[in-house]
Amino acid sequence: MPLRTLRFALLLCGFVPPPDTTAATILDEVAVRIYDTAGVAAGVRTTALRTASNTVASAGASIQWRFCHANGGPCASSPQPGELILRIVHAPVTAAPGSSLARLRSAAGLPLGDAYVDVGQAAGVLATVYFDRVTRLAVESGTDVATLLGYAIAHEIGHLLLASNAHGTHGLMRPLWSSRELRRGRAVDWAFAEGEAAAIRARLEASRIRTHAMWGLR
Repeated sequence: MPLRTLRFALLLCGFVPPPDTTAATILDEVAVRIYDTAGVAAGVRTTALRTASNTVASAGASIQWRFCHANGGPCASSPQPGELILRIVHAPVTAAPGSSLARLRSAAGLPLGDAYVDVGQAAGVLATVYFDRVTRLAVESGTDVATLLGYAIAHEIGHLLLASNAHGTHGLMRPLWSSRELRRGRAVDWAFAEGEAAAIRARLEASRIRTHAMWGLR
């Protein structure tokens, strides 16, 4: 299964608020299991997930977050068909001889997350975001860590919903986030492109039709 790695430019600046969704929009619910081994503070996590939810909602998906713990809870059973998995973890760091964590932190294009997508089966299940790298870049660039985390989550969930490891040329799904783009503060830079949003809605609709046909529903 190919690994699609999300890379961002080092210098990041301010963010625009996530877009609000209209109550009149009918959204398809998508369950996402969250395994947070990074210990993200409750307030940061709440803001990040709200940002991610609002961003993904613009493409027609309503996210139902399910927090998983070692003691079971909603994640005691195996994932159900269509259920996605998000890991928020610390990135593994293997320092090469003569290198340092400081040097690694300042490397341009440091991955903030990745998603596993089976292109052959047109399916994606697992996304990962590296919270320590998100935090490091947010501190170095003077940006809000919760908002950066939320957009990184939305980007990775976007890959799973699209079942594609391809990146866009603009908008949320572009592979590089530069300081110049962030300074512009354009909402369009943090939203799905029109074609991507349409593709996500089409896939959700097709999934709903298959589910209804399986259970004899209308």
